Amino acid sequence: MEIYSLRSLSSSFSRNGGRDNKDLAAPAERKATSHHFVQFEIAEDPESPYTSITPSQLREMATESFESGEIDQETYAALADELPMQALDRQGQIIDLSDITDDTPFDFQDYYKNQLEIAMTMGDDEFAKVLKSVVDFLGI
Repeated sequence: MEIYSLRSLSSSFSRNGGRDNKDLAAPAERKATSHHFVQFEIAEDPESPYTSITPSQLREMATESFESGEIDQETYAALADELPMQALDRQGQIIDLSDITDDTPFDFQDYYKNQLEIAMTMGDDEFAKVLKSVVDFLGI
């Protein structure tokens, strides 16, 4: 691994001419990107406990199901894993999940259903298989 000083990096940018300098423009001068964040909304479905459940409650349920043999280790790991800070929805929009804490109610059914559809669309069969078992556990 090579370590460069900031001085040598900035001089290499200026040597490369205008091509790289446009990337160094002030934020106000940059064009807006097509990325925008969407807040994740909780569905109101009283028939399912997984539409408004906290991550810690889901982990507890997953632990009980794993210990009783209802789900396998991969399914448990997916359910017990922390949510990412951002995710994609079915329309390709970035969903901001940074506000979700262990005590924040969350719609896990919709989240995992979206992630399964994305994995299947991308052709990630191994991950889709794990997500399918998660979706089956959630009763979708």
